[in-house]
Amino acid sequence: KLDHIHTFDTEYSFDDNYHWYAATCVHTGEVKNKAAHRWNAGVVTSEATVYDEGVKLYTCQDCGHTKEETIAKLPSFTVVFYDSDNKIISKNNYKLNTVSSQIVIPTIQAEEGFQFETWINIYDSKSVAEIDFSKAQENAVYQFKPTFVKIHEVIFIDYEGNQLGETLIVKDGEKLTANHLPTTPSRTGY
Repeated sequence: KLDHIHTFDTEYSFDDNYHWYAATCVHTGEVKNKAAHRWNAGVVTSEATVYDEGVKLYTCQDCGHTKEETIAKLPSFTVVFYDSDNKIISKNNYKLNTVSSQIVIPTIQAEEGFQFETWINIYDSKSVAEIDFSKAQENAVYQFKPTFVKIHEVIFIDYEGNQLGETLIVKDGEKLTANHLPTTPSRTGY
């Protein structure tokens, strides 16, 4: 009687933790060279952003089996701008330590007779210019609404009806000073 000699596949079989050579003879439960995967350093196939997780792909250096690992989203904060009707006109996430100059601030059109003043934070009434975004906390949300001021056009005319100087745009409640006035007419004043 001859002893049975197991034969094994030349290609690795594997699961999530190990690889081995499976028997090709009638003893299918036999394996040869079973070992844990030896993962390489991995390759980032998709960078993590402030919006999405990333993906890193690892490959076993022996059998070629691969596994993916999720890379957490970058820590971020959110800046939201609303229009006068409370509709979102801009919503962006930013990495922590983003400086204020990198924040995208939308422009907004004012109704006739009004002028856009500034963006005001809904929670603390600070203007967007007063906030140091580089100190934002993870997952913080800054929400801004526009503020407008009523404006008036002021035109100076001489006694013949000719306009003197430029048309001035004056905010409601603002006082005119001598610096605002055009050159004083020589005879009759304003």
